[in-house]
Amino acid sequence: MIYVGCEGTHTSGHFDICASHGHNLMVYGNDGCAALWMMVSRGHANDARKLWHRNGGGVFSLDQDNLTMPSHLLAMAEFPIFAFEQHLGDLILIPSECAHQVINVGKGYTIKCAWNTTTTESLMHCLESILPVNRRILKPEIFRAKTQLAAVMNGAIKSLESKLWERSLLRSMQI
Repeated sequence: MIYVGCEGTHTSGHFDICASHGHNLMVYGNDGCAALWMMVSRGHANDARKLWHRNGGGVFSLDQDNLTMPSHLLAMAEFPIFAFEQHLGDLILIPSECAHQVINVGKGYTIKCAWNTTTTESLMHCLESILPVNRRILKPEIFRAKTQLAAVMNGAIKSLESKLWERSLLRSMQI
């Protein structure tokens, strides 16, 4: 994805889709422009959910990506909030299940290129924990985690079959 932002634009608090790992590279930025990132570790994900829900009047939540938390409220959190300032050329890595939001600052524009990656672990976590929540709040599954997991499993099975066939062939040649 490509994000183009100017002063005051933002990405509301959220978790990256399907427990994936996020990558965000600022590829353009006018002098004095930056992106302010606020991030919560995976170990405090439920604390972050409660904070967003409580301050969103029960209507807004991290799972629905619809509230940018004011920094003065984040400063009062009873768990660590990590803050980063991203400038041109900086790459921000977002671990799986880390709540985060971004606010663009400075006169001018920034352009950021973002992508997500999954691991077998993140896909399993998604199937067990994320998709049930998404179904409850009627959030569509756009990342197709089940399809990805099926592709991983098919690849593993083919690799195993190939290795078993090679061993069988080698044994037959040794006779």
